[in-house]
Amino acid sequence: MKIKINYIWYIVFIVFILIFCSKIVIYFAPDYTVTYKGREFTFRENVKDVDEIIIMNNEEYINSLIWNPYIRNIKIIYQANVTNPSYYSVETYELTNKLSAIFAINGKHKNFLSENVESYDDLYSTNELKIVLIHPDLAEESYIKVPRDNIIYVAGKDLRKFDLATMKLILIAMQDYEI
Repeated sequence: MKIKINYIWYIVFIVFILIFCSKIVIYFAPDYTVTYKGREFTFRENVKDVDEIIIMNNEEYINSLIWNPYIRNIKIIYQANVTNPSYYSVETYELTNKLSAIFAINGKHKNFLSENVESYDDLYSTNELKIVLIHPDLAEESYIKVPRDNIIYVAGKDLRKFDLATMKLILIAMQDYEI
């Protein structure tokens, strides 16, 4: 049985097209899971969308604040006089749960605390890391920034961007994660 060379080229071309199309689908498909040191972490939003969040400082600097060995406590600060204050609980859980797991994977332990404040104006640097959650009612844009040592602001102009900003901070803590 003889197979014409043209048929072989058609088959090779079709296989190439199928591989190319599958790569495109994989590239554009949403991804909700990242792997960090062999453990999978699942998020509510597409991990690829965290690039929408502005980082106003160097990511390595933010990572060094999170991993500072002299800081034992991480305090999550929020201002509850907003329309949907329960969303702070969602973000606080996300931060506490995932950061605790990341620290445990690396053999570290940090204490997590939360605090409701009347205003963000009176915050000052201490020997604990403060993660300040800025609700969409109070934020005009979505960002992560460090205005002073040991204080990280996480803001979102809507609930989706607020979630993405929280995810971005977690991914900065991971730094060598894989999608």
